[in-house]
Amino acid sequence: IHADDFFSSNILDNSAIKGVFHLGACSATTETDVDYLMKNNVEYSKKIFQTCAEKNIPLVYASSAATYGSGEYGYDDSHEVVSKLKPLNPYGYSKQFFDEWVLRQKRKPNKWF
Repeated sequence: IHADDFFSSNILDNSAIKGVFHLGACSATTETDVDYLMKNNVEYSKKIFQTCAEKNIPLVYASSAATYGSGEYGYDDSHEVVSKLKPLNPYGYSKQFFDEWVLRQKRKPNKWF
């Protein structure tokens, strides 16, 4: 479902939804339009996460290896390392911003990965 249609479609009001796989957003690591990346990779993802948390729908979302930067902290997804990572481009930062935001949330979906 395209981002523009996702929240206007009432699809998440359907009790038959067993989970959400969020693999969308901008995946171009060469994208330099920070406003576009923030809208598509951060704000839209936040809305999906919050909606899944409110409706208790399991969520799987794709982060990116671009968050690891040059690898000075390894290639570990542990929550303790996320805030230390230094991506090399705006795309990587957009994915890291969302990852860090998720970790700060008190309300989360019953299952999220």
